Amino acid sequence: MVTSSQRNNITWITLSVIILVFYILFLGSPANVSDLHSSWYNGFLPEINTDYSYEQQIYSNRDNLSAVSVIFCNYERACSGTVFLGLYDEDGALIDHWEYDASTIANQTEYTLTLDTPISDSREQTYTLRITSDSRPGEGVTFCTVYESLLYNVDYYNPSVWITLLKIIPFILIPFVFFKLRGNAWGTAYAVYCVFIIALHLYMPTNTNDDMFFSRVNNDYSLLSWISYRWNTWTSRFLQEGIGYIVVDRPMLWKFIDTVMVSLLPVFINRSLGAEGYARLYALAVIPLYPILDMRSAGWMCTTWTYMWAVFPAFVVTSIIRKVMDSKTLKWYEYPVFAFCLLFAGNHELMAFYLLCIILFCLIISLVKKSSSTPFLIFASAVSVINLVLFLMSPGAKARGMAEAYHFPGYENFSFFDKVFLGINRCLEVTMSRDETAVFTVMCIAVAVAVFMNTRNVLRRIIAVLPALVQFTLTTLLSISITDRITDVHLRSGRVVGLTVFAVLLLVCLVYSIFNIYRESEDGLCFTNKGMIMNIVLVAGLLTTAAMAFSPTLYVSGYRTSCFTYFGMICITVGAALRVTDKVKPSSKGIATAVISCEAVLLIGRLLSVMGISFI
Repeated sequence: MVTSSQRNNITWITLSVIILVFYILFLGSPANVSDLHSSWYNGFLPEINTDYSYEQQIYSNRDNLSAVSVIFCNYERACSGTVFLGLYDEDGALIDHWEYDASTIANQTEYTLTLDTPISDSREQTYTLRITSDSRPGEGVTFCTVYESLLYNVDYYNPSVWITLLKIIPFILIPFVFFKLRGNAWGTAYAVYCVFIIALHLYMPTNTNDDMFFSRVNNDYSLLSWISYRWNTWTSRFLQEGIGYIVVDRPMLWKFIDTVMVSLLPVFINRSLGAEGYARLYALAVIPLYPILDMRSAGWMCTTWTYMWAVFPAFVVTSIIRKVMDSKTLKWYEYPVFAFCLLFAGNHELMAFYLLCIILFCLIISLVKKSSSTPFLIFASAVSVINLVLFLMSPGAKARGMAEAYHFPGYENFSFFDKVFLGINRCLEVTMSRDETAVFTVMCIAVAVAVFMNTRNVLRRIIAVLPALVQFTLTTLLSISITDRITDVHLRSGRVVGLTVFAVLLLVCLVYSIFNIYRESEDGLCFTNKGMIMNIVLVAGLLTTAAMAFSPTLYVSGYRTSCFTYFGMICITVGAALRVTDKVKPSSKGIATAVISCEAVLLIGRLLSVMGISFI
């Protein structure tokens, strides 16, 4: 029986969702934005000299093109000579040109190539940026540019006062929702979370990087011909490529789908971990730790449908597996939902591997217990294996590795063990040496606190503290970057061996500490099922990052490829918080206040970063 209070809460949540969906579908992106974006490939490109020139095709999707933003690198070389850049139209006519002294160009320097006369009719035009140099080989700069490099000096939504006022609705809505749901901690925190997720998507441009490349696909291919082309030349992710084909020309549809998925993430994370009551609040505070700007590295649309749209169905899969393992009866519609989500999430080969590790362990438990869930888990294992077989069978996956080998010169000479060292170094980089390490830091702290709550053993407590202490000391107190983007030369050094030993010891400390979190008693069995599954989440997640070392696109792909690793750490953090709650039994009011405060601060920070606003 639904009470009057519950009915009011449902009404307000529904009204909020309707207003905000309308906001997304009809108001579009923020207005009055000059839209200057700058990003670059972190890979290795040939230097520009007398022996090598370079041409970059640039596609413009709006009128009034006024400048092109480019990046030069010298990789610490001493450069000389002059660099010449020319922008040409589709007929080969020179539009404008620029010259730079190569000796004055610093590493990773951005230049804005301003046109003498903006091109008023630049919409849907393709231009060629041609770069040449009279530098001698070995003394030339390296040129990098991507599609996210065009500057337009025109407002492209012509906002009115009414639209500007409507854009404030979500932020006006927050206090109303808060007061209506003040007796419902989860409802209040979740409403705040959803409002900010919607606001984030409003400020995500859909005309950058690979988004611009894919936006031209519909003109040249049908859906099936595009999937076939990509399967044979680039990737095994045929489902993701098909979805991308459908949404790339419909940015509002993408915003709506992505908003729904990200908004529902905490719900399915909680179901996967068995969180109930006010304990569901932890996920809302931890998810915003994810470095959301990683999802713009190849364009917001392209990156999210490749990674985030694999994360969400993966949590749907694990939530249903949790239900099966708890011997609960599935509703009829959960079977097709499970099959589709498993197939779609596993269409990304890294997620297929991740899910297979989790499912196989659950299958082993089921077989040992002779549970009725065994046939269901055998089916799930088979689907995951099929996804991995499709990846191995795809000619495009192999062709891509060869086509992008130029991003990492000398990669073809790496041995298997070289790539293993490279993968371990990459794991250390994404957890301890990049600019955003909050996910790993908070996970280490949560694990340490949970161990302190669960055991009085001094040695266990010391081991639990070590990862957090080492990470805080190196990155915060000493500001030491313990890793570099290594090449074949670095792989031959003893430093790599030292880093490998350091990484293994750190992982052993974390694995042992996670087992201690789920130890049932001081002298009880350490290797419990819960501890084992959470360690599988940790180790398999790290392996998805390390696996990128077996591709020459390791660096050029950026940090987006560690998305699955980060969400695995988010799960471990929430799980550790749940164990702390089991021990100390804090008040629901105190938990709600702390979570909503942390959540609001983190979400405001993420929103400002997406808007391009820096703050201290």
